[in-house]
Amino acid sequence: MIQPLKSPKNNWFLYWVDLQEPVPTGGDWFLPTIVIVCDQTGTPVAPPEILEELDQSRIENFLYKTFDAAGQPDRLSISASEDWDGDAWQAFSADCKLDIRFQDQATQSSEDFQALTKTLVMRVAREGDGPTQSRDVAAGLARTALRVRSPSKRAALLKLALEKDADCAAARIELADIEFQSGSWKSCLAAYDEVIARELPKWTGGRS
Repeated sequence: MIQPLKSPKNNWFLYWVDLQEPVPTGGDWFLPTIVIVCDQTGTPVAPPEILEELDQSRIENFLYKTFDAAGQPDRLSISASEDWDGDAWQAFSADCKLDIRFQDQATQSSEDFQALTKTLVMRVAREGDGPTQSRDVAAGLARTALRVRSPSKRAALLKLALEKDADCAAARIELADIEFQSGSWKSCLAAYDEVIARELPKWTGGRS
């Protein structure tokens, strides 16, 4: 007996990318993480999410809303990340009754995708209040770093804060703490020495 051909699975893709240009959020600044869900033709099925970091619970809520509005795929292919909670994704997969696969992160780095995300961020940045001093951007980035959970995102925020303002003490102290927590004692001591060298003159009127 002739059997009908099985139709291919309806496969959606969840892409994310961290951008390197800071944008304002309230009184702070952040490095956007853009999340986009596309169908198997590459067409977005929902407006993109702009996040401070890969917040898995927010992304799951975003997916629930997308499924309610656009239907649900048979499979969801997700760009891999060290920040994902595998058990949480398994629970999500069981709850939604769909197959979840992880794919190489490099898949998301096409020029078209990068151009799209930069366009989105430029639009958000234009919603700011106007020109901002570099030290204010640095301070905002350092404050954001205190609330993100991703170690890699935290480090990126702090390093960018120092690029914007080399005298941002908050960023230097947090980076020194990161070196301490990782057991990099020499780097930690050097980082704290740099904090002291930059901050002491402010408290002594320039006298060492």
